[in-house]
Amino acid sequence: MSIPFGRGTITPSRRGQSTVLGIVLLIGMVAAGSIGILLVAGDSISEIEHESEQERIESAFVELSQQMASSSSNSDVPRTMDMDIGDSGAVVMSDTGSLRIQGGDVDKEIPIGAIEYTSDDGTKIAYQAGGVFRETGAETRVVSAPPVQYDADSETLSFPIIKTRGETELNSGDLTVTHHNTDPLQDASLVENDSVTIEVRSDYYRGWEDYFEQQGGATTVQDVDPENRTVRAVFGYDEIENAFDSGVSYNSDDFHDGHDHFDDPESSVPFPPLDSTINPMIADAKDGGTEKMEIDQNLSEEGHEETLSEGTYFIEEIQNDDELSFDISEGNATLIVEGDIVVGDAGHIRVDDWSEGNSLKIYSGGDQLNVGGEICVDDCRKVGAQYIQIYGTSEMRVDSGPGGNQGGTIEGLLYVAADEHMGWWDGDEPNGRCGSEHQVIMQAGDEDFYGSIVAYSICAHSNGMEFEYDEDLKDAEIDIYPESYPLPPQITYLNVAEHIVDVEGN
Repeated sequence: MSIPFGRGTITPSRRGQSTVLGIVLLIGMVAAGSIGILLVAGDSISEIEHESEQERIESAFVELSQQMASSSSNSDVPRTMDMDIGDSGAVVMSDTGSLRIQGGDVDKEIPIGAIEYTSDDGTKIAYQAGGVFRETGAETRVVSAPPVQYDADSETLSFPIIKTRGETELNSGDLTVTHHNTDPLQDASLVENDSVTIEVRSDYYRGWEDYFEQQGGATTVQDVDPENRTVRAVFGYDEIENAFDSGVSYNSDDFHDGHDHFDDPESSVPFPPLDSTINPMIADAKDGGTEKMEIDQNLSEEGHEETLSEGTYFIEEIQNDDELSFDISEGNATLIVEGDIVVGDAGHIRVDDWSEGNSLKIYSGGDQLNVGGEICVDDCRKVGAQYIQIYGTSEMRVDSGPGGNQGGTIEGLLYVAADEHMGWWDGDEPNGRCGSEHQVIMQAGDEDFYGSIVAYSICAHSNGMEFEYDEDLKDAEIDIYPESYPLPPQITYLNVAEHIVDVEGN
């Protein structure tokens, strides 16, 4: 018997063969899919197991660092813990790098070791000097932060260096941590008028670099040397004598030079803000002078000569078309401004006559310095930037082309140091490429600046502007603050101690 189908027929035997073949193919497809699923699932399970083991060992190393810290501060009680570090175990090494601490009269280099675990894929988890790091290829991640703490307000740097003694192998199971010795490094306790440098030589230098930046900011890290596996960080302020050694000094990531106006701008450790110097000067000057400061004339209340000579002057603010001219040929002049300095298009602050070594110093407690006109020596002929020196507090913002209009001309030194963002443009967002993150803004079409700038952050975005560093400033001795109003001494308290512990398996 045959069954009609289309133009031909299918016999029962052929129909049975087709059914069997279809079932075989279906079984084969299901089997192949199952094998693929098992292979993928197997890879995923292996990866999950590997990640789980890594996390477990990281946690064990973090607990170990805590036990070592506790043991270093309490020498009477050994610490015991059950540590799971897999089948490979870990290695205790006493000398794998070094820490060097410098500041003032302190120059101490301390060898440091490490406790390392290495997985089958080469990933390393390591304890070193109080921190736990994970290294995978070219990346090092901080798992648990080293105990380096910097407080800019109290100018205190604390660093208990916890290190191991001897060399041994550790396996999973009970471990005992015992305090061996503490060297308080009493010579490294007080550093005056200086910053503190820490240089780390270590296989985990990338992790140290990342942590130093977290503690002190982007400019804390001054040098990274992959070849020698070292990182060098500086905490505290730079020496104020170095302020004008370059055309532009700034200490944040917010630097923008749209048309390469600045040659070799220098990202540096912050210079000290002058708030604690300028504010008392203003208070004394506003009261008519004190024993520390004798005011020759209050320009806000009295008429004055067309050209002011040497002496100390006070004015509440400088606005728009105000014109002030000075003759410093016979001596220095100081102008103390309580509020803002706004030099309009028709205004100016000018030194008409001068002698080598003399200067006009302007100290302002205002929130802004806007220059649409001129702050110059003579007719802005680039005579010398040292003759006009402008000092503002950390809260001063600077715009040499207010509102993006016609730019002004500045010939002199500008120092508005800050060690953090001070919200200079709150409620008054600048227009153009520059933003509220910038303290000093130059984005008008034709502003000129001859001299040097020290600020937190700078933005220059105008093809028509010109900036030129006065090279004579490199050898110039600039007295930034009066002798009677010195900066408070920069005192960095160094709480540094070297703790040695023994880590042993039972």
